[in-house]
Amino acid sequence: MLNKINTLKLKQGDKITVKQAIGAVIVKSFNEAAVTLAEGVAGDEWEFARKMNEKARELKMLNTSFRNASGLHEEGQYTTSYDLARLVKAIKQDFPEYYKLFSLKEFTYKNKKYDDVLKIDQRLSELEYYQIIL
Repeated sequence: MLNKINTLKLKQGDKITVKQAIGAVIVKSFNEAAVTLAEGVAGDEWEFARKMNEKARELKMLNTSFRNASGLHEEGQYTTSYDLARLVKAIKQDFPEYYKLFSLKEFTYKNKKYDDVLKIDQRLSELEYYQIIL
């Protein structure tokens, strides 16, 4: 299942580097990049979801069930903020050299620069500021 609105417009046969695909997922949530990465890792998206569920069990993510690589709604897919926090903690602990990727603000694909128009970090900082003064 692909979201046809939020897309990088990848087509079969297009070339994208792993670095670009990771940037596409982190910066813009381009779901076909998530599927491309999943297929590269596990052969197909369903097998990738199976591997994600296996890892979730290892991490004691007891209220999580993955059905796709993108996180788009699909029957039977669910998680909790607590389980996602366990995942983030494991990534930070086991792969500290890659954790910094989650702070990416932009990536380039086919000479076009994409950036994080949501500026989530900036908005969180503003919220923290308002919480302090309230």
